[in-house]
Amino acid sequence: MDLVSLTGCEQAHYEPLTRILRVLRPSAEPKTKIEGHGLKVSIFFICSKNPGAGKFVYDMISRWLIPTKKLSVALFFTTNFTYQDGDWTAGELSFKLNTLQELEEAKKGFKRLVRELEMGLSSQYFAQRILEMKGLSGEEKLTHAQDRLAELTRRFSIPQDVLMTLQHFASVVSKLKVRERSIAGLTRLILHVHRLFEEGGIKVLPQVIDTPLGFCNTLGVVIGRAQQGRRELFDHKQALKALRGIFPNCVEALRYVRSHPYKSHQVLYVEIEKKSGKAFSLRDVNECYKRLPELIEASAEKLVHPMARMRNEEEVMRNLISLAKEIRFVKDEPQVMISLEKQTEKMLIFTVLVVSLTELNFHGDFELERKREMDSVRGRQKRAYVVRCETKSKPHLRDDHIIDVFGARRHVAENLKSSIGPFRDFNGGIITREQENFEALCKLCPDAARSDLENFFYALEPATLRIVLSPQELTQRYVSGYAQWHD
Repeated sequence: MDLVSLTGCEQAHYEPLTRILRVLRPSAEPKTKIEGHGLKVSIFFICSKNPGAGKFVYDMISRWLIPTKKLSVALFFTTNFTYQDGDWTAGELSFKLNTLQELEEAKKGFKRLVRELEMGLSSQYFAQRILEMKGLSGEEKLTHAQDRLAELTRRFSIPQDVLMTLQHFASVVSKLKVRERSIAGLTRLILHVHRLFEEGGIKVLPQVIDTPLGFCNTLGVVIGRAQQGRRELFDHKQALKALRGIFPNCVEALRYVRSHPYKSHQVLYVEIEKKSGKAFSLRDVNECYKRLPELIEASAEKLVHPMARMRNEEEVMRNLISLAKEIRFVKDEPQVMISLEKQTEKMLIFTVLVVSLTELNFHGDFELERKREMDSVRGRQKRAYVVRCETKSKPHLRDDHIIDVFGARRHVAENLKSSIGPFRDFNGGIITREQENFEALCKLCPDAARSDLENFFYALEPATLRIVLSPQELTQRYVSGYAQWHD
């Protein structure tokens, strides 16, 4: 063979290549052969030019020739060369075994692997699939996915930045989660993540993963979106909440988030599975494309600064005097005024003013700040109480993450009633009537979203309509007007 025909190797490669060609000759089909000299074993292969042929044969022989033992390869040689106007890849592996029993196992193992070796040498795709079925670690799967992405960037107009996306994905997601997914699935996922990171949008990817407990059907959703302002919060928790609007009993299987370092843009990948273990149907996928964009925007949270204001003591005294004037007879119920004082990160703080003819004891969430005596009615002293009440804001969050202050106030009023008994809500009569009408409207429209009903109800003008109209009339207006516009 002419030394000039050796491409991609030094002239020193001529001798081992000649040794391989004495055993195998280039042909249209890949060839492999095993030879033994005592306990020393050599495996030769030759095929059409294939960049990944050497690594494939090395992995197959070292790990699966004797399944119970990982072989230590003493000599591994592979090279590309040109012969008879064709480009070829050839290689040799040599290793030494310890016993004759291992030699017999190696020969039997080669007979089992010869078909898989020839298939893998004929196609890089087959090689990846065979290794994947044999079992690859997370790092090895990422390596194969990187090779496939590099090939796609050469063949198609895909920017090489997609490899940076793969590196970021590999640094965030655990290798155990990567191992459960196929190489093709990882490649497809990285391509969609990279595209939506630049463009924005939604992509739904049904897939099957191989977990230690068996195969599992999952649904992956890639979400690329621009943040609406610096104080908007949209993370995997909000994305999962949006998905649970379609699949209430879904469980998170994988998460991945990447934010642009300079732009207010991010991409999220959330993978879910059903508790029942059933597969996601085409109808489920279409439902995601139809409803998910609206649910995502509704799930995004707005971060606001905590609200605080100094209590106006002059206003407190004026309100106490007004409440005292409402008590004219001995049988009058206690007069109460409830107002929001401030809001912290997790709490809503209310100021409760109470004027009563009887001695009151507050318990639970109510903290008595001060008490004073006022005028009297028929010899009975009026007592004024200034009470502080703290309640958590989380139970009063609506679906759009807006705090329902009226709902929180109603909660405080109910707790106060259980603490001191019946009372007259001085500044909550209209609010109470509105709440009763609204709850009746919700019962008559069970299929409507509560947030939609709230937007409709509190948009009625003049405000007296919220009290005057009956629940049936409100339902008719919602169905004929607001619901049609919302759809």
